[in-house]
Amino acid sequence: MLSKEYKILNGTYEFIIKHGLEKFSLNELLKYLNISKGTFYHYFDSKDKMLLEIFEYLTSSYIKDNQKKLKKASTLKEKLEVIFEAYLDDSKEYRDFLIFYKEFILNKNYSESLKKYTTQIQVYFKDSIFLILDEEIKKGEIKPEAINFITTIMCLADGILIHSYSLDDFDLKDELINFIDSFIELVEIKK
Repeated sequence: MLSKEYKILNGTYEFIIKHGLEKFSLNELLKYLNISKGTFYHYFDSKDKMLLEIFEYLTSSYIKDNQKKLKKASTLKEKLEVIFEAYLDDSKEYRDFLIFYKEFILNKNYSESLKKYTTQIQVYFKDSIFLILDEEIKKGEIKPEAINFITTIMCLADGILIHSYSLDDFDLKDELINFIDSFIELVEIKK
C-alpha cells in the first residue's frame, strides 16, 4: 500500500501537469487531493518543501536512469540522444516530466530553493556533454573546438523545447535530431 506522503506527492505532480502553476494554491491542491491542511502539514512544512521533494525525486531518478543509458550508448549521436531523451521520447512519462519542468522554468514566482534545484539538472547536462565531447576528442573522432559548443548545445536544445510550446505544428523531435546531426557533421573529423 502506498504511503499517504507518496499519494500527496504524486497527486500534486498530477495536479501541476493538469492545471499548471498558475492555479497552484494550497487550497486548490487540498480540494483536488481531498485532504485537510492538518494532513498536509503533518507530512510537509510548506508547499515549497513539498515541491522540492517532487523535484528531487524526479531529477535524481532521471539522472540515474540517464547515466545507465549513457554507459550503453557507443556513438556520439547515441550519447547526445540519451542526454536529450526527455525531449525526444514521446512517452507519457517524459511528456509529463517536461510539462512539470516547464511550469517551473517559465514561471518567475517559484522559490529560490526550487530555482537552485532546477540548476542541478542543467549542471548534470553540462557536465555530461563535456565528458561525452572530451571522450570523442581524445579518441580523435571530433575536433577539439567541439568543446566550445557545450553551452550552445544546451541552450539550443532548451530553446527548441520552449519554441515547441508556442507552435502547434512544430516537431521538437525532428528539430532536435536535425540539430544533433548537423552538430556532428560540423565537428566530426573526416577520415
